[in-house]
Amino acid sequence: MKLVPAGADDIDAAERLVFANMQPYLRDADLAWESERFRQGFVAADNYLLSVDAETIGFLSLTYAANHTYVRELQLIAAYRRRGIGSWLIGEVERSTRQRGLSHIRLRVLKTSPALALYRRHGFRMIIEEAATLGLEKSLAGSSG
Repeated sequence: MKLVPAGADDIDAAERLVFANMQPYLRDADLAWESERFRQGFVAADNYLLSVDAETIGFLSLTYAANHTYVRELQLIAAYRRRGIGSWLIGEVERSTRQRGLSHIRLRVLKTSPALALYRRHGFRMIIEEAATLGLEKSLAGSSG
């Protein structure tokens, strides 16, 4: 398993992966896919592809603020879920956050997403609730990982 930086030439593959994963949940929440928003966010973020052998199985997209890392996307293709890979990716985000001297990780998740259970298991707590999404945060202060 390898996490490698994604460049501009990876944007189409990343969007296809995220769209394929999110489409059922967006449809259930009566939300539309916003390609332009995804692409603008991609350009402004640190992006990574996760691969096993030569197959891309995931996508991670992060941005940074004064005291936190924001997880824009943490996506795995369905065949690789429930194998501990999501937990491994969260660990990588925690490591990166600490290396940058930041104390929190934030993200937004659809209320109907099965990933919500993963985030809760890893100590993320709700900080905001909106119609279809939850804003979650994990504090790394005092934890050694």
